[in-house]
Amino acid sequence: MPWHVATWALFLSDLNDVRQDAKQRDLRHLRLPGQDDNSSFDGCLTAEGGVMRPYRDIATLAGAQIVCFVVLTHLEPNFFLLHFYQLILYIAILVMLSYREERWAYMIGMLASVVWLVMAYATGMIGSSLRQLLEPRAGGLVENPVGIITLLTALIGVLMIAFCARHWKKEYSGVGKTRSTLLVSSGIVAVYYGILIAWFWNMFPKA
Repeated sequence: MPWHVATWALFLSDLNDVRQDAKQRDLRHLRLPGQDDNSSFDGCLTAEGGVMRPYRDIATLAGAQIVCFVVLTHLEPNFFLLHFYQLILYIAILVMLSYREERWAYMIGMLASVVWLVMAYATGMIGSSLRQLLEPRAGGLVENPVGIITLLTALIGVLMIAFCARHWKKEYSGVGKTRSTLLVSSGIVAVYYGILIAWFWNMFPKA
């Protein structure tokens, strides 16, 4: 069986395991003061009486990253499909969170952000944007909205890594899921960015 097919098969099988203990995990981390583990309360009550999930910060960052890539599709229409492909992974993170598959959302969010930051730095996008930001001449970065979005996506990536790591440590540290989740998530992110890199490389005519 091809390795990428095996990776997705393992990912799908683990989803069932996570679904079984999702509600118990929410109760353990989200119960109100005085509640025990047998309480039927699911989530934290807001001032308006609604339910507040612990991963709303991750969802907010993923949504912000989606907005940034949507803006880039308008600023760089020649790379429309490329930027659209970039936001697919963050849509997937939102879907995972909505289905309460936080384990995968946290790990993929961390790994994807690390790879994106490495790629943006290696290609000089971050360095170029920072130089324009620090230039004393009038205009500077303001004249290059793509540079502004690049720095914004980098900042969101750093925050995504920090917040996902915090959630992982709080909710999954010591439960024996780290190795399997890391291996499967690494395979997914590697395939995703491998396609992106190959696509970007083939967009330019060869000499």
